[in-house]
Amino acid sequence: MDAYGDIQSGIQSGTVPATGSAATAGRPAAAGADFSSGTRWGSAVGTDPLPERGSGGVLVPAGAPAGVVAVAAVVDAEPAVFAAPPRVTRLLGETSPARRRVLRHPMYRQLAEPADVRVFMEHHVFAVWDFMSLLTVLQRQLTCVEIPWTPRGNPEARRLVNEIVLTEESDLTGNGPRSHFELYLEAMAAAGADTTAVRCFLDLLADGIAVPDAVELCGAPPAAAAFVRHTWRIVEHAPVHCVAAAFALGREELVPRMFEHVLDEGDPGAEPAPGDGDFGLFREYLQRHIEVDGDEHGPMALRLLEDLCGTDARRWRECAGTVTVALRARSTLWDAVATAMTARSGAAAG
Repeated sequence: MDAYGDIQSGIQSGTVPATGSAATAGRPAAAGADFSSGTRWGSAVGTDPLPERGSGGVLVPAGAPAGVVAVAAVVDAEPAVFAAPPRVTRLLGETSPARRRVLRHPMYRQLAEPADVRVFMEHHVFAVWDFMSLLTVLQRQLTCVEIPWTPRGNPEARRLVNEIVLTEESDLTGNGPRSHFELYLEAMAAAGADTTAVRCFLDLLADGIAVPDAVELCGAPPAAAAFVRHTWRIVEHAPVHCVAAAFALGREELVPRMFEHVLDEGDPGAEPAPGDGDFGLFREYLQRHIEVDGDEHGPMALRLLEDLCGTDARRWRECAGTVTVALRARSTLWDAVATAMTARSGAAAG
């Protein structure tokens, strides 16, 4: 059983509180988190309601517009970077322990050497790839991508999704239009990172091999393969509001802070030694995501989540379970990256 399955089992049994909060620790969960069907998805979030407006460290500024709460200090010293609707703000507070573990992970401090940044990239590229599959699920379910075309769903949701797709799949870069995944591959090549496993993965997918099998066969780092399998269960089985929650709070809201840590701690754009790779394109990738996710895509994804869940308390509980498991999967991936960096350093010293 992979790390995601371990977490899932813990939530189902009640031994692992889905939100990680002291309020739910040691109590049975409200319901098992069923990650193989659309029923009661991610609903193991304890019996406590979501925090009330302004609680859990959320600062509500005077004169805030109706329906919007500024997210500030939801997690100690790790505020979200944009305003969020009230129920999304509560969800951020509910999932803050798992979010804090990702954002305060010691892995970031190990990114000082070019070789360590390459280790990071060789793991992280698989998360860059599966991000697009989460987004494509939202595009398929909330817009019409079939022939004959007919108007489908909420026009506001369609516009939000399509605007995100436009940038993520065909952003304007210094080398012309690129998907962010393609930009990442170019950054890996420039930095001297090994792209063999991820390119083999793409070839296997083109040959019709299923994602869980392809990620095992391609030689991906085991933790990266486990992360993709976790995402793929969401892609294949989660209801759309839980996909949107994983996308918004497990990716778009999280990415600007994560990448700020990568830049601040590792400074991958610093001048490397001759022949040790060029990290300028990787730095451009990071800075572009800090900009576009913090200013545009993050708020869009949160608005989409608010629209999909509305006032349905059950949906919000399911989202809390989904987000917490997604964040824990990210922490597990960072654990493995840190271990791989340590092993590389030890081998180099020996």
